[in-house]
Amino acid sequence: MKLIFRKIAASLVVTLLFSLILSLIYMDDSYNFSFNIVVFFIYGAPGIFLIGLPVTIGIDFVLHRMHLKNNILLVLVNTILYAAAGFIGSYIYWILLTGQLQSITNLKQFFPYPWFGVLAAILFYMS
Repeated sequence: MKLIFRKIAASLVVTLLFSLILSLIYMDDSYNFSFNIVVFFIYGAPGIFLIGLPVTIGIDFVLHRMHLKNNILLVLVNTILYAAAGFIGSYIYWILLTGQLQSITNLKQFFPYPWFGVLAAILFYMS
């Protein structure tokens, strides 16, 4: 039960950090910084809580069963799994938000979004 509460707290921290980082990236004169934080929090929180939280619990469960003794290998496997989960999770979240698979056929339009998922996943791993 402690693991669930720790993961929920980590999800909240990751959502806040994710919102802050993206707000810094997309800061411009058209919207103020606090507006961007709120927008990224509103759009980021469901993906992080509904996709990221269960996936990170699953990754931790699988890796715990693997009993990796080498710390470098453990960090490498964790990083790869979290990054892949963030990439795939952002793809799924994009489809759920837009409601259409056709919008991803334009890769130039879709390109930055999987990296936001990877960023959130790596923040999740680090927390």
